[in-house]
Amino acid sequence: HPFGSFGFDWLVPDSFFSYSVFRVDKLSLGLVFLACIFLSAKPFKKYRIIGVLLLLGALDFNGFKTSDLKKVGNIELVSTKTPQDLKFDSNYLNNIENNILKEIKLAQSKQKTLIVFPETAYPIALENSPFKAKLEDLSDDIAILIGTLRTQGYNLYNSSFLFSKEGVQIADKVILAPFGETMPLPKFLQKPLEKLFFGESAYLYRNASDFSDFTLNDFT
Repeated sequence: HPFGSFGFDWLVPDSFFSYSVFRVDKLSLGLVFLACIFLSAKPFKKYRIIGVLLLLGALDFNGFKTSDLKKVGNIELVSTKTPQDLKFDSNYLNNIENNILKEIKLAQSKQKTLIVFPETAYPIALENSPFKAKLEDLSDDIAILIGTLRTQGYNLYNSSFLFSKEGVQIADKVILAPFGETMPLPKFLQKPLEKLFFGESAYLYRNASDFSDFTLNDFT
């Protein structure tokens, strides 16, 4: 990433094309930019066909195909609606766990094969919680994808856990939210400020170096 060496890994201009008909990469971003020039600039009017061809070159034709999500069967998308002021309150954790179990049982009653919870739906480190065993048991009947936290030493990861008959798969967040999860500053400034504000022994958010894929029923 051109800004990676300065700590600005959250600045991804090509992500503007997410959920659009264009591919999400820098080549497509450049093609669309050039197409806009050819299509809008008066001196290039006679070359508009070039602009059209550039747009065609940036199209994500895979997006026009039927979604492969049908391969994993019925999917239940859940919105937990946990109050933000209570989400990280340890006294409210039992309510969160009960709501998660309730949603899973409801999805099972609908004969869903996969239930998807939002980011940090379980707001503490799941691998250190007895609740993980409950999700593993339930995943024999329904696959469970849940956002949670994971620790490694003093590093804290915003992660997703996929529980299924095939086992447990984990993917860590790659692009952290600026100022919320990371300080978008050069490392020589970032580290001293982290120590100043959070202390030497504080758990600090870290990001995965690469994106990860989940595999479920031969679908990735």
